[in-house]
Amino acid sequence: MFWFVGGNDPKAYAEAKAAGKLNELPVNHSPQFAPVLHPTLETGVEALVVGALAWLRAS
Repeated sequence: MFWFVGGNDPKAYAEAKAAGKLNELPVNHSPQFAPVLHPTLETGVEALVVGALAWLRAS
């Protein structure tokens, strides 16, 4: 199982979109990438827990 959970600052995203530069936003493995911690981190942890519980129940 593999999935991505990430997020950018909404203001930075809107500015990049307006300027036509979405492809210049840093992505997950970039040293400049800094996700918005809330709710990104919370959502990622919840997704991992739900995935683990579903897998454990199926075993």
